[in-house]
Amino acid sequence: MKRLITFLIFLSVFCTSKAVGYNDHRGYNIDSLERVAAAWTPLMIESATDEQLQEYDLTWRALMDGNLNINSQKSEYYARKILSSIKGKGWYLSEFYPCKILGQCFWASEQYDSATFYYKKALDLTLKMSSEEINPATNKQFTEIDIDDSKSSLLGAIGNLFSIQDMIDSAMVYYDNAGEIFKRHGWLNSCSVLYYNMGETWLGAGELSKAEDCYHEALDYAKQANDSLWIATSLKGLGGLYLGKGRTTKALKCLKEADKYYSIHEDEELRDRLETVDFMGQVLSQQKKNLTLVLVALAFILILAGAVVTIARRLHKANIEKEEVAEFIEETIAEAPVLPEIKLNDREVAILKMLSEGKETAEMADTLCLSPETIKWYRKRLLAKFDVSSAAALVAEAIKRGVIL
Repeated sequence: MKRLITFLIFLSVFCTSKAVGYNDHRGYNIDSLERVAAAWTPLMIESATDEQLQEYDLTWRALMDGNLNINSQKSEYYARKILSSIKGKGWYLSEFYPCKILGQCFWASEQYDSATFYYKKALDLTLKMSSEEINPATNKQFTEIDIDDSKSSLLGAIGNLFSIQDMIDSAMVYYDNAGEIFKRHGWLNSCSVLYYNMGETWLGAGELSKAEDCYHEALDYAKQANDSLWIATSLKGLGGLYLGKGRTTKALKCLKEADKYYSIHEDEELRDRLETVDFMGQVLSQQKKNLTLVLVALAFILILAGAVVTIARRLHKANIEKEEVAEFIEETIAEAPVLPEIKLNDREVAILKMLSEGKETAEMADTLCLSPETIKWYRKRLLAKFDVSSAAALVAEAIKRGVIL
């Protein structure tokens, strides 16, 4: 089972611009902007007025955003340019955004200590932002909701970084702080997602009681928000937890209810629904084993009772019931959809679909706003996952497994 949903809760931490055909606020593309930025000498930047620095800041920010999915090193370079040029100006919002981007860049390269440093620096800046009425760089007023939204996203991101490194207690401190902000503003959906994430984290750490409490919290908030998708997801989490604890009756009840809610989102959440059906199959299999044990125990007790005729009749009746139940379970399992054994993310599925449509690497890169090199990397990864050596074999195997039609 997944330990956490790394980016689902805190999407605002990862605001990115389109990688292909990116245009900034003045309609220039990246190449033209880089030529403009290259003309600014260190002396020009050092002697610039606040108005000129604000213009430089906007250009560098456009380049930072535009390169984020193309060249993370360039994105990091322009983020540092912004920070160095406005150092000491007190433009907290202008400092906040490049710090957040640097955190993202280091996270992507798995440099978790550096990522945590810049996320914490961005978090400190939100505290300074809350003490100022006007941002000098934009002449706009900070609102409590804007600040809390940024603050909660950073708290969640830092929590996820600690969780990835198995520093669960530290992660929970940041999750709890994010949750306080969600509750204060009545952001019920965010509370539901947060507590589900915490449940997954506790489950991965083997803390089943804490995981169960978090799943129930997630379910309560999802019901308050009337969010059928997160009601289903929370029920699925509880079903998987009860299955692991051997409480099959309770697990099956949760999973059946989850499947009912997932049916509303059949096209959107097929993977989660398949996982729910998989859990249901495991529950039925476990119940079949339990039933067999019960019947064997019953037969043993009846033998000890001594009445040969009565024992024979009861065993005959028990065997009939056992066969009927076994037949019912086998039919139920046979009717369940065949689940793909290979786990894929949404982007891998999208690339598989485009491969089946005969699209070239450049077309896929353009559609998904990724670089061609990233598309090639995904293709190599898919070939390895499916254990095939060509794109044609990859598509055929994906169709065979039911991943794509």
